[in-house]
Parts: sequence; structure tokens; C-alpha cells
Amino acid sequence: MANNIPQPARLNVYDRSDMKCEWCGTTNLNNYCHPVGSGLHHIVPRVTRIHTEENLILLCCWDHYRAEYTDFGVFLRKRLQEYYFKQGYSEEEVRILMGNKLY
Repeated sequence: MANNIPQPARLNVYDRSDMKCEWCGTTNLNNYCHPVGSGLHHIVPRVTRIHTEENLILLCCWDHYRAEYTDFGVFLRKRLQEYYFKQGYSEEEVRILMGNKLY
């Protein structure tokens, strides 16, 4: 599935994660195929078209991907939102980056 993630962002996430699942730490990323193929997952849903390394996480399996809709996903979004505020973004800018929602 083509998802238009820029190659530099993709490579930076792989480097940041040391090619390990950023949730459970496994290096066996091919054991359970991730539904989007690459193992990269958008923290804020990709419909927002925000393909930055801050909005991407490397996950190993479907269960982790599905966790977007549970407490884990909310935790990730809150952490990302805090990161944006610490970077000096205004509330309006953060809202846009977070898909028009604050957590």
C-alpha cells in the first residue's frame, strides 16, 4: 500500500528504533506482517497526511497496530502532543498537527 512517507522520515524512524518494535522491543519484525507492510504506523491517523518522523512509530504486529484504538494509542498521541508544545508550536498549530484534536 503506497503511503507516501518520505524516505528521510522513514529512515530516521528506522534509525531511532534501531529496527526494533517501539512497543515491545522485538527485532523479529517479519514474524507477524504489519498490515501496512513496512511496520511503520502513524500515531495520528494517516488521513491527516502528516508523514513526519515524530508522527511515525515502528511496530511489529497487528495487535500493536490495533492498539491505536486503545489506551496505548491515546498515550502515544498525548506524548506526541507534549512534544509539539515543547518544540514551541502554538495551540492552533498543535491542533492541526494532531488532526484537529487535542488530547
